[in-house]
Amino acid sequence: MALTKISQAGAKDEAINEAKIQISNAGTNGQYLQKQSGNAGGLTWADVPAGVGGATGVDFNDSVKIRLGTGNDCEIFHDGTSTMIDNNTGDLKISSDTVRLRGNTLDLYNENQTEPFVRCSNNGSVDLYYDNSKKFETLSNGTKTTGNHYITGDLYAESEINMVTSTDSNKFLDVGIGTNAFAIRKTTGGDSGHENMIRAVGDGSVELYHNNNKKLETTSLGAKVTGDLQMGGTAGLKVSHTGTTSIAESQTAGDDVIFKTTPSGGSTTERLRVTSAGSLGVGTATPNKSSVNTAISVNGSSNSIVELCTGDARKGNIYTDGTDLYMTNNSTGWLGLFVNNNETALKANCNGSVELYYDNTLKCQTGAYGLLVGTSVSAPYSTRLLTVGDVTTADPCIEIRSSPTTTGRLYFNDADQSGEGTYQGELTFEHNGNNRMHTKIGGTTKISVTTDGLTFNGDTAAANALDDYEEGTYTPNFTSGSGSFTHGTVQGRYVKIGQLVYCTFRVDWTGGSPTGAMFVSAPFTTTNSNPFGLTGAGGVSYNGSFNDAYSLTIGVQGNNSASAGKFYARSDDDTTYDPNPAGTGRCDGWMMFYT
Repeated sequence: MALTKISQAGAKDEAINEAKIQISNAGTNGQYLQKQSGNAGGLTWADVPAGVGGATGVDFNDSVKIRLGTGNDCEIFHDGTSTMIDNNTGDLKISSDTVRLRGNTLDLYNENQTEPFVRCSNNGSVDLYYDNSKKFETLSNGTKTTGNHYITGDLYAESEINMVTSTDSNKFLDVGIGTNAFAIRKTTGGDSGHENMIRAVGDGSVELYHNNNKKLETTSLGAKVTGDLQMGGTAGLKVSHTGTTSIAESQTAGDDVIFKTTPSGGSTTERLRVTSAGSLGVGTATPNKSSVNTAISVNGSSNSIVELCTGDARKGNIYTDGTDLYMTNNSTGWLGLFVNNNETALKANCNGSVELYYDNTLKCQTGAYGLLVGTSVSAPYSTRLLTVGDVTTADPCIEIRSSPTTTGRLYFNDADQSGEGTYQGELTFEHNGNNRMHTKIGGTTKISVTTDGLTFNGDTAAANALDDYEEGTYTPNFTSGSGSFTHGTVQGRYVKIGQLVYCTFRVDWTGGSPTGAMFVSAPFTTTNSNPFGLTGAGGVSYNGSFNDAYSLTIGVQGNNSASAGKFYARSDDDTTYDPNPAGTGRCDGWMMFYT
């Protein structure tokens, strides 16, 4: 039956009902009307499938949406390529004890699907993004952070934390710690059981620990080590401090300590070596060339120098050019050599003398004109090239020592001559049993001094030796045979050469009338034994009121005897003698005799 009446508002109940629609079967409550083209009327009452859509599900064509919410707030559809859940109002919440999202790739994007948030790949990484830039990803051996990684809590690691090699060669661990300290600690039980291993203090030190004891820390000046610093383990170099002394030591017997530098444009070169035996080498790997005890060796390619400086200015140096050795004072002071207890041994003065000392007392020095020997000598005259003397010592001397079987010599030479045989003067002493001193001129002996006395011109016979020479004054004694006379000043002088004596005398008569012979004394005892067979010889001259002259006869008398010399007045005709001179005047005489 056809549809006969439809009102403007819609189908009226009384116009269309189940009785008026051709349905192939009688339905029951809960069924829905299903199109069935093979049934009568083409309609059939059918059961609703289990769940929505029944046992076969609910099918939606592409871009046909499931709309949820009064205002279609949430839409679920497939656009032919992708399936979309489009929630337009509020949050999209999925709640379950377990939520599983399956797929070989799982991505979370922004609304416009232009920026990923999370990307999960099958058999690959899980990536986290920030503003379309990947910042964190899982790897087959861990995780990787691109950029900085900030942690507000504790970071626990059950294995190593490695900063592995990549294309970026700048690797660093940047820990923001504010004003607190960053520490790497071993936990042995609670916060109180932490054992420090590494500790970094903000704006301060970095500290390294051993068994919870601080061993190394950085400071504003460098680094500080508590305990020993060992390089090469227990077999290498150890640097330590005892509390009062700093020590650098090699811990293996026989090892040397070496210091090297690299010059500009050159290669690493050894500069300093301290051997295991205690020798010090500068510029040499084998110090102590003498191999005796220990030594300091300075080696240069062509010469060597040791500089001594104060205030970064060179004041002196020890230098060798490979042949000669020099010791220099570069200031205006002196250069000295000292022995035990700072006792002076030698001193060289700038622009002045060189001084030699004995027991810290000056004994010899060079002067402007020569050599001065003694403790208080001063510069001599320009012609004195050697001065020996000491105002504080009574007996200065020059000593020449030679073998008892040889001869000691002192030579005098012209300035332009050298070599033996060209000497102009020579003073020698024979030690070979003769004990003779010779003075030579031009190689010829002129004076010899032997144990017998003084000889001349090479004569060494004992009989010819002069063993006595004396000069002096004496006071003559004048007497007369009888009568008396007075006199004033009397004087006498003598020269004694061997046995021969020559003397002179003078007497001033002031008055008296002596009679007989006059006598004058001699300085030595006379003798009859003389080589000439004469008792003596003499003469008298008189200057005064007397008109007579006098002669002198030498007698054999004792030393200073009043009758050693006898003289008489002699007449003008030289034939008679006047034994009774009278008046005043001066009498001069001489006599020569043997002792």
